Amino acid sequence: MKKESVKEYEKMEKSLDDFCNHLRINFEWDELKYQKKIANIKDVLRDYSKSDVFPKSVIYFFTSEIDHVIGTVSNELFYRKIPSRFNLEEYIDFIEKRKKELIDLKEEFFYGKI
Repeated sequence: MKKESVKEYEKMEKSLDDFCNHLRINFEWDELKYQKKIANIKDVLRDYSKSDVFPKSVIYFFTSEIDHVIGTVSNELFYRKIPSRFNLEEYIDFIEKRKKELIDLKEEFFYGKI
């Protein structure tokens, strides 16, 4: 039986309002959507931390989605649209921090630290 965190993840994933879908479609970072996605992922990780199995739908996030996000924001074209609260240097630093967070989360998942 799926836990609520997975149901919420799958519902979010199908929505155009999902962080990864928003990034793919609009080619822009949405911090609120990112925070919501990461909070949900952490809920799933917490719910399944003592389990020997993990939901396939969420495994996809770690095997593909993180790499897609990092690839998208690593493209120099991504920086053509900078939010007004940042200058280019600040925005690059901000995105680099987020990339590191995603890489660290992926490593924690794959190397059993979670």
